[in-house]
Amino acid sequence: MRTVNQWFEEYSLSHQHSGNKLIHYICVPLITYSTLGIIDALSRPNYLNLPISLAFIVIAFCGLFYLRLSYKLGLLMSFINSLNGPVF
Repeated sequence: MRTVNQWFEEYSLSHQHSGNKLIHYICVPLITYSTLGIIDALSRPNYLNLPISLAFIVIAFCGLFYLRLSYKLGLLMSFINSLNGPVF
């Protein structure tokens, strides 16, 4: 598994243009929250009748991924995802 430094190094090599960075900062969160919203909507009682949202499970696995990379990064990402509100 790659380290957090390897991920950031790869990111810095492929995102050198300021326009690319700006689009990345705006679009990645929008895509992430839109995808989680769709997953959450599809896992509600009208569709799959699950006791917990699938979006919550996806967020939990992503949190574990970030915690494996870096404890500080994992806590930061968990905090940012918690700002979105409970997805139960």
